[in-house]
Amino acid sequence: MFSGPIGVAIFVFALVAQLVVALIQKIFKDESDDWDKMQIWFNNCLFGTKSSDKGIAYAATFDSMALEINDFMAALINLDAVIQLQEQPIYYQEQMRLYKQTKLYNDKQTNSGRPTGPTNIAHLCQEIYISFVLPNYDENKSKYEGMLRFFDNQNKEAVALKITNGDEFPILEFVNGSPEDLLIKRQNPLEPANTEKVLIPSKVGRIESYKKATDSEENELNYFQVFYKVGEFSYPGIEEIYLQLNYWPKGQMSQNSQNKIVNNLPLMIYYTYKNPHSPVNGF
Repeated sequence: MFSGPIGVAIFVFALVAQLVVALIQKIFKDESDDWDKMQIWFNNCLFGTKSSDKGIAYAATFDSMALEINDFMAALINLDAVIQLQEQPIYYQEQMRLYKQTKLYNDKQTNSGRPTGPTNIAHLCQEIYISFVLPNYDENKSKYEGMLRFFDNQNKEAVALKITNGDEFPILEFVNGSPEDLLIKRQNPLEPANTEKVLIPSKVGRIESYKKATDSEENELNYFQVFYKVGEFSYPGIEEIYLQLNYWPKGQMSQNSQNKIVNNLPLMIYYTYKNPHSPVNGF
């Protein structure tokens, strides 16, 4: 039956349907979804001709021109930094302020003879990982410095965690008098986990990396890869988390042509994570 006219009709209908779907996708697809970092940079410049939601256009000022040059160099070498979150497992929740407040409330309820609920707040907590791609990294010269920040609306306090490069793992330090019970900093700066057996002792939920990147055949690539857990937090009062990375491929200081030691300017990139659980963001 399908080799006759009905089969031909079905075949033609399928071709027409595929063509219609392809045309709809072509008409309504935002071509900026396929842009790489350099294309995003070009279209945010003063001479860019296409608008999109990828980044913010540069203004016609000297400060914006400096930022434009910085972003060009960062995009050119493919410098990258992002925040990644994971909901489970949670190792440090008993040290969080929300846990202590909930436990105190439950204890008061118990003393008054009223029933209480569980203190477990794991469903409101997440692990924070940083992920860096550092091109042209030289272990003897290159330096990086990151800063992770957020503002807790419930407690009206800001948290800032400084991240600097160590020999075997990133070094984590609270700055500006940050409270240490809103973000629980990773307590044991161990060597990054590389097997399933050391995940729990390392207090991490995912296998980490702090080394020169390699391909599937273990050939070294031209960048240093960082994937590292920095801590845990409870998110109800947090709308956004900011990450800034300063990177000096040739070191923070170098010798110029006049044999003088000069300070090198870093390449800078920023990343913002918007909390989907925040009422401000519509959830």
